[in-house]
Amino acid sequence: MLMIITFPAYALMEKDNSLCPNSNTTLEIKDCIAKHFDSLEQKRTELETAELKHAQIIEADFNKMGSVQYQGLAEQTQKSREAFEAYRQRECERVRASYGAGSAAGIGFLGCKSTLTEQRIEQLSNE
Repeated sequence: MLMIITFPAYALMEKDNSLCPNSNTTLEIKDCIAKHFDSLEQKRTELETAELKHAQIIEADFNKMGSVQYQGLAEQTQKSREAFEAYRQRECERVRASYGAGSAAGIGFLGCKSTLTEQRIEQLSNE
């Protein structure tokens, strides 16, 4: 069964064999990866929201002191978030297209989104 699943979904499942241990069908695997993605997306959103709030505070504090050192930080933080979301969508659409009309296309799409979201979480966590 896993032989029909190509890279990023297969790589995602290989990395953590416990991710979908009871999933046997394409639909079950897709549902499992979707739940995994939802939890990652929630974590990413929390991190990006906290980062934006922090940027707004820093910018406001420095503005009060008459400094323009961090002017535009909040705006650039928001633009970075939007750029990531646009990139992730386009890249994962490309991955989905690489599956053709196969039933695993949705798994590939969600696997891609999960992988890129994990990378974004790691990046945000290390800043």
